Amino acid sequence: MLHAVLITVALHWLITYKYGAGSGAMVEASIIPVGDPNVAVGKLSSQSSTFEEKGESRKAIDGSLANIYTNGDCTLTKKDFEPWWMVDLISAFQVSAVVITNRGDCCESWIKGAEILIGDLPQKGGTMNPRCTTINSMGRGETMSFNCAGMQGQYVTITIPGRYEFLTLCEVQVLAHPWLHIVHDGGWSPVRDSDTDSGLQDRVLSFPKETKSSFVIISPMQPLNLMEFTLCMRVAVDVRIIHENTGLRENDDYGIWCFPLRF
Repeated sequence: MLHAVLITVALHWLITYKYGAGSGAMVEASIIPVGDPNVAVGKLSSQSSTFEEKGESRKAIDGSLANIYTNGDCTLTKKDFEPWWMVDLISAFQVSAVVITNRGDCCESWIKGAEILIGDLPQKGGTMNPRCTTINSMGRGETMSFNCAGMQGQYVTITIPGRYEFLTLCEVQVLAHPWLHIVHDGGWSPVRDSDTDSGLQDRVLSFPKETKSSFVIISPMQPLNLMEFTLCMRVAVDVRIIHENTGLRENDDYGIWCFPLRF
């Protein structure tokens, strides 16, 4: 179980190429997820109502893509006004996609207009959380993936707004990784900002000062079974200082280097 990853970025190999006042180097580092697992299986689920015992909310997170309601494969609410189904992931995750399997024995149109919501508010079945997307239509028994682009939250909800309807789901997969915190040169701060709330996805960490000891600690908010991740670094050098000895042109850099790290 991984509780923290320490990444040390040593820049001494760049210093041999620099001299004189005003020289500087910058390293930008970002983490590229190799592939997010389904974190919903076996978690806590609930729904606005239950039509009968066969249609309990847990049927959507049992890890099976079987889609016949009469066989006990799917959830089913009563015909509620704005019915909802919600899974509690126990802690906050960054959700890359939600994958839904529609009912296969009938009633495929019931899901039309459903919304996928992700956030940290459990009240009213999570229906006050931000929207990832709207489901326009799905075929009978179809499994479809919906991109949520790293939205952050502990609760994932599927709801049908604005009408009385049955809500039936045969499987809901939440592809996600834990929300991460980071130490950047000694100061704790979450990997997000108040303007974009973008999390770690496409995040760039910059080291604008010349140093031999810059570091980053990536610390999951829960234990993480991590097998591999890729660290990509783009190293740029102030070529105005070094071009006479190296032949580098203005605006040249050393490109992007990627290192797969396995545990």
